[in-house]
Amino acid sequence: MKYKILCSDLDGTLLTTKSDVSELTIAEIDRIKSHLKIILVSARMPSAMTYLQKDLGY
Repeated sequence: MKYKILCSDLDGTLLTTKSDVSELTIAEIDRIKSHLKIILVSARMPSAMTYLQKDLGY
């Protein structure tokens, strides 16, 4: 089965305990983002996620 979308929660899942994205996570997202749509899922306001989008290259 080919996946088309990756949805990931942020807090406690994608983020480190310091509320940032690890270098390993960034590298893995870079590796797969040309094959999958990446959707960040959170109860945060969209404006509180822009720094994450920049870190992940979006």
